[in-house]
Amino acid sequence: MAKVKVGVVIYKEKDESGEYYIAVEPLSGAQVQGDSVEEVLEKIKDEIKKMSSAWCESELREAVDARLIELELEEAAAE
Repeated sequence: MAKVKVGVVIYKEKDESGEYYIAVEPLSGAQVQGDSVEEVLEKIKDEIKKMSSAWCESELREAVDARLIELELEEAAAE
């Protein structure tokens, strides 16, 4: 099994039920390459900042929590 960490944003719906729903945010598809982990972390921050204008501000205001969750994936799925 391979372990993967995924960021999720938790939203509270505005309807009468009060149910929670979650989404993996942002689904930006941002990818970068670099010679070190530090370099790619800085590059990905810049890429996300560039793409943030495309995110819906109203959705971000409705967020009530954000968490990092860990999943176990089958080896074939993680490759």
